[in-house]
Amino acid sequence: MFRRRLRRGQLSSDQTLNAEGGGQRVSGTAVDRAGNRSTASVVVGIDRTAPAVAFVGDAGSYTVDQHVAIGCQVSDGLSGVASSSCSGVDQPAWALALGQSTMSATVSDVAGNVAQVSARYNVQVTNTSLCTLESRFATDPNTSSVLCTWTNKVSADRATNNQGSATSAIKNYDALVNNAVGSSLTAGQGDVLIRLVHAL
Repeated sequence: MFRRRLRRGQLSSDQTLNAEGGGQRVSGTAVDRAGNRSTASVVVGIDRTAPAVAFVGDAGSYTVDQHVAIGCQVSDGLSGVASSSCSGVDQPAWALALGQSTMSATVSDVAGNVAQVSARYNVQVTNTSLCTLESRFATDPNTSSVLCTWTNKVSADRATNNQGSATSAIKNYDALVNNAVGSSLTAGQGDVLIRLVHAL
């Protein structure tokens, strides 16, 4: 602040800025006991607003044959962003954990204002989405067709609470996948399919 006074050896009066924004000029004058006068000015900015941060593109719910593409956007038009943990997701759904996941971001600006946001998305496996993934993974259409048949059986058995039959169907599925690894499936693809059929 600058003080403005008329007597020698003193400063001009205080000036108070309440408006938010940059580029505000403040001037002041000082006079010493000898009558010498000096004037100075500074440009200041006031920032009381937290940065804007948001997750975008979140569909909320995904099946394993879909792609999850959720971005994180940050902006601060006053003092500018100082730090940010804002990051999104850009992966196939089958590569992510099943169930509900939570993303969070904390962003601070140069003035010290902080914003925190979070978003949730859910990844689920269904017999239809798993059959689609089997067709996408397997280079042999016969392999994907047979796997889809067992996938549908596991799903039907689980739906009717026929756990014994579902367990037997899963064992057959696992064996078929392991036999296909190295020919129409990679080892990584086989691991994914086995993990997902167990989660049906």
